[in-house]
Amino acid sequence: MEHDPQVLEFYDQPPPFKICYRSQSGRKIAHYHTPDFFVLRSESAGWEEWKPEKQLKQLAEKYPSRYQRTEAGQWRCPPGEVHAESLGLTYSVRTDAELHPVFIQNLSFLEDYLGCTPTVTSSVQRQARQRVQAEPGMTLSALLACEPEVRAEDIYALIAQEQLYVDLSAVPLAQPWRVQLYLDQQAQEADVLARGAATTPGFWDFPASAQLMPNTSLLWDGRLWTLINLGEETTTVLPETGQPMQLPTEFFLRLLRVSPRPRALASPVRAHGIRCHGGGARTPVCREPPRTVMAVASSRHGCVSNPGSGR
Repeated sequence: MEHDPQVLEFYDQPPPFKICYRSQSGRKIAHYHTPDFFVLRSESAGWEEWKPEKQLKQLAEKYPSRYQRTEAGQWRCPPGEVHAESLGLTYSVRTDAELHPVFIQNLSFLEDYLGCTPTVTSSVQRQARQRVQAEPGMTLSALLACEPEVRAEDIYALIAQEQLYVDLSAVPLAQPWRVQLYLDQQAQEADVLARGAATTPGFWDFPASAQLMPNTSLLWDGRLWTLINLGEETTTVLPETGQPMQLPTEFFLRLLRVSPRPRALASPVRAHGIRCHGGGARTPVCREPPRTVMAVASSRHGCVSNPGSGR
């Protein structure tokens, strides 16, 4: 709840109160009940009881007048509501089904950073924030590639301290090439709207979650490429004809962001005029990409120093 912008304050294990209801056999039951939390929200205040969905189903069979499921699939506790309404408050039953699995995974990932205040130097914090402000939505991998002094641990700490914003329900933080960074939630929402407004039929017209999945096909600059694997360090793509090639993942993602938008197809990936060929087990040698693409990359990102090097 500490990550819910609507929550002002919350208190665990608040004072108990008495509730009355009937068992399945009709016997009257009365006892004191301690909800899990008392929550002050921006538009309401009241008690919240959290239970696993599976347990609630069992309790509803045993105590049908205490736990009930509505037609909309939400759970409620009538005796708790009676007490709350007498005081002008609310009583809610919440379940683990409401929690996004990726969100929970990311909170667990950030646990060490949330429980303490890791030291991030002011210079590193300034570098990271300035870079993200200049390019809202840049990936964590991109930031680390462009700012050598910034470590992944620094970014995780800044996210935990809310100095940088990440949609924790979007993708796992353990996949830095997919994690998009913003200064705050407002910047993220504005970027999403801007990207949506800029989208035209035939260009980038497929869900972001599917953009860079293996076997995705993109038509780019009239050529067909298939994405074989998007790794943390290296990306492998297969041209319509010829051998597979490898590119530094950050360079590949950077070209996708600065070059003309690719159009989704039913199967392969296309990259804008990149002609890199791998020879057997040898390290792939990349020819120089089109200078127009590299010029845009250099001016927008400031970290493409040598077109022929793939950085």
